[in-house]
Amino acid sequence: HPGLTQEQSDMMEFFQKGVMNMIHPEMTYLEALQHTGLSSLSSRREKMCEHFFKKICDPKHKLHHYLERRVHTRTLRKQSEFKVPKAKTNRFKNSPIVYGLFKFQ
Repeated sequence: HPGLTQEQSDMMEFFQKGVMNMIHPEMTYLEALQHTGLSSLSSRREKMCEHFFKKICDPKHKLHHYLERRVHTRTLRKQSEFKVPKAKTNRFKNSPIVYGLFKFQ
């Protein structure tokens, strides 16, 4: 999800809008989504990314060793559990694990 460009994301949403229009031509896109119990593709991808990151936080997960625990020396309002690496490039920042560290902890 974070590795997609806005253009790619918009294109996939465009296809879903077309399918919803074929299934429910009398409804708007949002009405059709509500009627079918779906959400937009981008919100579903965001939820899947969050679910993936929460699974990685489990110490038994295969990818958990990529998360480095933070040692807190001060009490802060929002203490993150894992260190967030400095991302010098957008490609690294948008990689699944780093994206989860930035977004979901």
